Amino acid sequence: MKPILITIFLCIQLFSAKAQSGLEVVYDFCTDTPVTSSLYSCLADTNQFFVVGGTMTLGVSSLHSTLASFDYQGNMLWYKKLFFPGLYNSSAGKNLLLKLDTNKYVVAALELDYSINTTKVIWQPFMIFFKKNGDSIGFVKLVDSFQTRYFNSIVNDGKYIITAGGKFSKAGGTVALWLCKFDTTGNLIWEKEYLNTEKDINDINITKTNDGNYIVSGSMKDTSIHLVGSCYMKFDTSGNIVWLKSLKKQYQSYSRMDVAANPSGGYYFVSSVSRSAAMAPDSSFIYYGKLDEKGDTLWTKDFRKWFYNCEGIQIKWTSDYKNLIILVGAYSSTQSGVLKIDTLGNPIWYTIPSYFSGGKKMECLFNAISMTPDNRCLL
Repeated sequence: MKPILITIFLCIQLFSAKAQSGLEVVYDFCTDTPVTSSLYSCLADTNQFFVVGGTMTLGVSSLHSTLASFDYQGNMLWYKKLFFPGLYNSSAGKNLLLKLDTNKYVVAALELDYSINTTKVIWQPFMIFFKKNGDSIGFVKLVDSFQTRYFNSIVNDGKYIITAGGKFSKAGGTVALWLCKFDTTGNLIWEKEYLNTEKDINDINITKTNDGNYIVSGSMKDTSIHLVGSCYMKFDTSGNIVWLKSLKKQYQSYSRMDVAANPSGGYYFVSSVSRSAAMAPDSSFIYYGKLDEKGDTLWTKDFRKWFYNCEGIQIKWTSDYKNLIILVGAYSSTQSGVLKIDTLGNPIWYTIPSYFSGGKKMECLFNAISMTPDNRCLL
C-alpha cells in the first residue's frame, strides 16, 4: 500500500482579496510500510517550525507519534519517532505543541502502555520536553491503570502549563472535562474534573484570558439547559468555574468551538451553524462573532461562500493583532480552508489550499494553525 503524504503548507498573508500561496512542503514520514499518517499540531517559531502527528504502521490500528522540525525553506532539520513499551502505541492530538522558553518546548500526547494493564485498552497522557534541536529535556507520564485520560489542548500562562482534555469513568460510560495545572518541568500542581456525569465532551480548546485566567471551549453539555452543543467556560487560576455559557445558535450544528481573547477586552469565537432546522446539524457554515468579558454575545456573523458542511476549528490573531485567522475544517468531501477577518468580522480573504501530486490536484485536510513572527500562517 502506498504511503499517504503529509502536507505542511505555509500561506503568506497579504491584505488582499485572497491569500497568496507561500511555501508548500509535502513530506512522507512513513518509512516502514505504513497505512496512513497525519499531522495534528504545529508550532511556528522564529527560524523553524515544529509538527507532531501520528503514523499507523504494520497494518495495525495503534500508532506511534511523529515529532519533527523544519526550517522555512522546507528543509527538515530533525525527525523523531516516539516509542514506548510495546510497538507503535503512541499518538498525538491537536493543539498540543507549546513553546515555554527560548530553547524549551513541550509536546503533549497519549501512549498505550501495555505494562500498566494487560487486560484493558487504556490510553495515558504524557509530556515530552525538548530543545529546538530535538534533544530531550524531560519526560512526564500520568499513570492510571483503570481510566483512559487524554489531553486535547495545552497553554502556557507564563509560569505554568495548563492542559484541557477528558477523563473516562472507571466503568467507561461517562467522560469528564479534565483540567490539569503543571509547573514548567511537568510537576502536577492540581487536577480537577467537571461535568463528570455527561457523555459528550469533545474537541476541547483552552486559551488565556486578559485577566490571567482561562477559557475552555468545545463540544460539551450545558448543565443548565441539558443540551449538547458549543459551550465555553471561564476558570480562575485555581480551577474554579467563573461562568459557563452555551453558544446561542439559530439552528443546531457541529459543536466544535474555539475562542481567542481580545487584548482590548472580550473574546472572539468561531464555531458553525446549520442553515435550516431540517438540515441540522449537516450543511453547517462557519459561524463567528464577538463576546464581552462575561461571555455574552455582542455580535455574530456567518460565512457561506465556498465553505459548506464545515466547522470552525481554530481562531487566531495575526502576529500584529490587527486581524484574525479562522481555520475551517471539512466534513465528508468538502474542503478545508482559511478565512481572514478584521476585528468587525468583515472577511478580508479566504483560501482553499491544495497541492499537486502525480500531476493531479490534491485537496488538503488541515488540523491546526500557528502564526509565524513575520505574520504568516502555518497550517
